[in-house]
Amino acid sequence: MRDFVKAGMFPASSIKSGVKLLGDGKTFVKDKLLIEVPWASASAIAAIEAKGGYVTTVHYNRLALRAHLKPHKFPTKPKAARAPEGEGSMISTCYPRGHVHLPSICSIILIMRRGDT
Repeated sequence: MRDFVKAGMFPASSIKSGVKLLGDGKTFVKDKLLIEVPWASASAIAAIEAKGGYVTTVHYNRLALRAHLKPHKFPTKPKAARAPEGEGSMISTCYPRGHVHLPSICSIILIMRRGDT
């Protein structure tokens, strides 16, 4: 997300809880992309993976998001917060979303699905 802000796609102040990657412009994906976002649609993930890229879903709490967008304000990087558990959380719906940044059973399922070692 920090790269999107640096590129001028949107200001850092407009990001409250992250960005969602949608598949509306999937015809414009021409190169291999490596993207970390909190949310991604299945069509966006499929379009990026078709070109050899990866979509990694990550969880940022408020402090971690601020540290990610403005690293110059933090002398040391704060520890990553755990994703919230329960219905609708990243862990419970991770299968259609690409990879999960947290060490969980979903990560293992996705690696097995993809055939990576």
